[in-house]
Amino acid sequence: MAPGRFLHSHPYIYSDVEIVAIIEHARMLPSFYGPSRPDLLDAESGVLHIQQGKFGKERLLLLDPSVVQRPG
Repeated sequence: MAPGRFLHSHPYIYSDVEIVAIIEHARMLPSFYGPSRPDLLDAESGVLHIQQGKFGKERLLLLDPSVVQRPG
């Protein structure tokens, strides 16, 4: 491979089951900022509330509807 060239790997797409397992496991992890807050995702409005982001800033992230829609 020539200098300055990068080999990119293929992205891995997580299944719905894997995403749920990751989220459930993350809820059980200890937090430096106190107990976990399961109400930080407002699925009705599609907003994720980050309380302690980079540099301690609070952020509201609008999520794509495909992220919060429930299969059914």
